[in-house]
Amino acid sequence: MNSAAKIASLEAENASLRQQMQALEEKVVFLLKIIEQQKVKKDSHNSHNPPSQDKSKPRRNGKSLRPKSTRKPDGQKGHKGFTLFQKPNPDETHILQSNYCTICGEDLSEQTHDFVSKR
Repeated sequence: MNSAAKIASLEAENASLRQQMQALEEKVVFLLKIIEQQKVKKDSHNSHNPPSQDKSKPRRNGKSLRPKSTRKPDGQKGHKGFTLFQKPNPDETHILQSNYCTICGEDLSEQTHDFVSKR
């Protein structure tokens, strides 16, 4: 094959490839337009953004709908509190002993001292 024939075949192939490239570029532009139309607006409900960064929705007023109370916060005077105190003579006692240290695993059966905990 002579060089003139090679050049002619390469130019024909080049023209064919250019047409394919132009068709694909038009298809990409068309698909981008479709994607842009179907794009979902992201807000705090469908993304990780906090509600304070929602731009499309108007912000709510942060005021409470409850009427103002005349009482002060905390416990009111005259209200009897309920506190549970330890009984001097309990009905039941549970002795919880282990022969091994829970931290280091050392054998405690040979120890001479006792640890007493009240709850």
